[in-house]
Amino acid sequence: MTRTEFMAALRSRLSHLPAEEQDAALRYYEEYFDEADSEEEAARQLGSPADIAARILGENAQQQTAQPQMVPPQPAQPPKPKHSPWFWVGITALCIFASPFLLGLAGAALGLLIGAAAVVLALVVAVICPFLMLSVTMLATFVLCLYLAAGALGVFTPGAVLLAGIGLLCGALGVLSGIFTGYLCYWTGLLFGKLFRSCGRRKGAKA
Repeated sequence: MTRTEFMAALRSRLSHLPAEEQDAALRYYEEYFDEADSEEEAARQLGSPADIAARILGENAQQQTAQPQMVPPQPAQPPKPKHSPWFWVGITALCIFASPFLLGLAGAALGLLIGAAAVVLALVVAVICPFLMLSVTMLATFVLCLYLAAGALGVFTPGAVLLAGIGLLCGALGVLSGIFTGYLCYWTGLLFGKLFRSCGRRKGAKA
């Protein structure tokens, strides 16, 4: 077996070793061949590359087993503080004495919330109700004018035409006022929906 064949076979069988240990073993046998007079004689003296690789792998496994496993020290857990019974007595007394103040704050917050809701509702009613009443009034005037125009048609035709014109005008104004009231209610609902969602997102972000 030539030097090249011997080293190739040994390198193939030592491929599982770490790179440093593999290089050290191969370097040793390269130097052995360098000092020998004949490559064939050196290969015969060394023996089979498979036996050499098996011996080196076995020694490496024994070294790995013999090395102690380093277990990192566990940090000491600090002792949990122990509270005396008087601590819990003080906490209970504090809760009892502070409960009227806390209840007062809760009542004030609830009152402010209800007051704000009432103010908002009053503003909505104050804005929407006039337009709603105008729409109802115009539609009622439309019906009344048509009724009077029908009665006056055979008696005084110009007056009947005038009443019909006034009724149609009032009807158109009533329809327009109703449409505007509907849009006003729609946009008011969208506005309050956005306000409530914004408050909900702020509470979620704080939590």
